[in-house]
Amino acid sequence: MMKTIGILLLSLILTACASGGRNIQQSHDESINFADFKSFSVEAVQHMEELNAVNDMITAAFVQQLQAKGMRYVKSGEADLYVRFATKVTSGQEMKAEYIPAGKGVYTRYNMEAVNEGEFLVNMVDNRTKKVVWKASSIRDMAGVDIGKISQEKINEGLSRVLEGFPPQ
Repeated sequence: MMKTIGILLLSLILTACASGGRNIQQSHDESINFADFKSFSVEAVQHMEELNAVNDMITAAFVQQLQAKGMRYVKSGEADLYVRFATKVTSGQEMKAEYIPAGKGVYTRYNMEAVNEGEFLVNMVDNRTKKVVWKASSIRDMAGVDIGKISQEKINEGLSRVLEGFPPQ
C-alpha cells in the first residue's frame, strides 16, 4: 500500500514539474489534410464584458500566428477554417476531500482551497463539413495574475505554446 502511494505521489510531482503550471491538451482529425486550409476567421464564442480586451488580444494573436504559418485571415465571409475560442476565469473556493487509509477504514479530511484558474479552449472547424478538425485546451493557475494587466506579448507567448502542434505533421 505504501509503495502504491509513493508511486502515485512521485507521478503527481513529476506531472506538476513538467507542466509548469499549465496543462495543454491537443487533438486533431488524422484523416484531414491541413494543407487544404488556406484561409481562416477567428471568433470568441462567449462575450463576458470583463474579458473583451483579452479576447481582442487573443484574436490578434491568432491572426498573427496563423498568418505566420501561411494562412490568410478573413475578417468576415467564407473562410476554410473557423477558429472559435472560449476563455474562462474561475476565482473562489472549492471543497477538497482527502482520503487517508487508517487501520480498518478510511479517514476523510475536508479542506477549503482557493481556486484561481484560467481555462482556454479552441476549436478549429472545417467550414465545408462543419466538423471540428483540431482542438486544444489549456488550464493555468491564475493566482497573482491581474487580468487588467495582461499584455499582448504574454498572450502571444501563451498562444504560441497552444498552437505548437498546429498544423499537425
